[in-house]
Amino acid sequence: MSAAPALVVVEGAPPALEKNISASLAGITAADLANGHYHVRISQMVEEAAQALGYYHSSHQLQLQEGRLIVLLQTGEPLNWAAPQLLLTGDGAEDPVILALLAKHPFLAASALNHGVYEVFKEQLVRVAQQQGYPMVELTRQVLLVDPAGGTARVELTAATGPRFRLGGVEFLGTRIDHDVIYKLLNMDAGAWYKPGMLRDLQYQLLDTGYFVSADVRVVTDIESRTMLLRAYLQDEPKDRYTVGLGVATDTGTQVVFNWDKPIVNDRGHGLSLNSKLSKPVQNISTRYTIPWDHPREEYLEWVVAWQRKDNEDTLSSLTKTGVIWQHDRREIKRSLGVNLEYETYEQGSAAEKSTTYILPLATWSRLVLPADERNGYRYGINLLGSAQVLGSDTDFLRGTVNGSYLYRFAKRHSLLGRAEVGKIFASELSEVPASKRFFAGGQGSIRGFSFESISPRDPQGALTGADKLITTTLEYQYDFTENWAIVGFVDSGKAFINDDDEFRNGAGLGVRWKTPVGAVGIDIAVPVDDPEYDGFQLHFYLGPLI
Repeated sequence: MSAAPALVVVEGAPPALEKNISASLAGITAADLANGHYHVRISQMVEEAAQALGYYHSSHQLQLQEGRLIVLLQTGEPLNWAAPQLLLTGDGAEDPVILALLAKHPFLAASALNHGVYEVFKEQLVRVAQQQGYPMVELTRQVLLVDPAGGTARVELTAATGPRFRLGGVEFLGTRIDHDVIYKLLNMDAGAWYKPGMLRDLQYQLLDTGYFVSADVRVVTDIESRTMLLRAYLQDEPKDRYTVGLGVATDTGTQVVFNWDKPIVNDRGHGLSLNSKLSKPVQNISTRYTIPWDHPREEYLEWVVAWQRKDNEDTLSSLTKTGVIWQHDRREIKRSLGVNLEYETYEQGSAAEKSTTYILPLATWSRLVLPADERNGYRYGINLLGSAQVLGSDTDFLRGTVNGSYLYRFAKRHSLLGRAEVGKIFASELSEVPASKRFFAGGQGSIRGFSFESISPRDPQGALTGADKLITTTLEYQYDFTENWAIVGFVDSGKAFINDDDEFRNGAGLGVRWKTPVGAVGIDIAVPVDDPEYDGFQLHFYLGPLI
């Protein structure tokens, strides 16, 4: 067990010097103070800390009072800088950027000597020279001449820049993707002045494409041509990736998830995936063929083919669709524009079966800032889609939703999550809107305490019809009882409605969250609150971000 640090008090020093001496003596313990021989080392440490800030004429006394170390300091006048000697040799002797740095040196006659300033300037000089294309720069002379009698300190630096190099190009080994495709994704210009940071930047950019498991970048130097070639040894993503999941909820029963992803289909970097999620009320199967438009993770085209079957409450529908969607995902903001061709056969409530074909232009926009450490996080977005007979559809309608959520941390272990969604369908008759596009409420992500999509207006026979308006809200309190585990209490409220005077439905419950690197794993149990139609409870499992 380590000894407790001693309490050190510095008197007679200006704030910067007091801070420097205190930092130097921070490792002193009470046992050290009891050792008389150690006082010599303490005096050396005080003297060195004073000289580091230019106080070469200082003197001090050490006193022990009730277990405290008192440093009584007389600083004297600090040394000032004398005119420095700063020289450049090599190809960079006339480089205007390096010369500008030297002209703005910090060694001014009116300033006190500071060893830290001297060390920082040397590092800055080397860094700037490297950024200007002189990777072999070195300080052939670096001397600090201290003259306590004269009251000055003089810096003498000579930087030999060596030859100036350009980026000779980038070479890729070990990948089946066409090299021209990779090069277009990089922010690397052959012929630009070489900078050491290019190696790190290239490795980051290659891994960010999503094509590679690893990227080992090395530099090949050609002294004769004065070029630096970056050679990247790449390992492609696996040809096939699989994800299998299994879950249980009271409203949807057993849920099975199976996903297959082929990130690299050909040498142009195209991708193919299959996603399926199967439960008793809803079965979804979709395939996506992805074509990079610009950056494969930021801008791409998707050709989608999907099938959905739903048999839930009073909805029975079968939907088949295909479409092309442009996706633009950059940093926090995601945008998409596309058009689908959809065919749906459905029975809703007591109405007879219908079949409809529609061409569906769609647009989405969202922004997501995930919470990190003690930061707050938020998400908001808008979704629009519509069908028009002038485009060849069987029906006219426009459907829009706006959603948002905000996670607010008001104390170290305490946070509040607010969430809301509002939706509206514009159509001459709701009966002309396909069942898959109508609004329902209830279930996970909506009003917990009610089963999946069990809330909407009813027809005269008591069957759910769906709605043309939607409002749902959530308020959730979270307490982190460990770093990775939290308990939550929540209240949900909302309605899917046609008439504005329809009553809001309310649910409340408790849950547990386990925070993992891929998102929060959660389990919630919820019940309706004072509801005339529903009782019992609902159990929900999920995996995803906290917001």
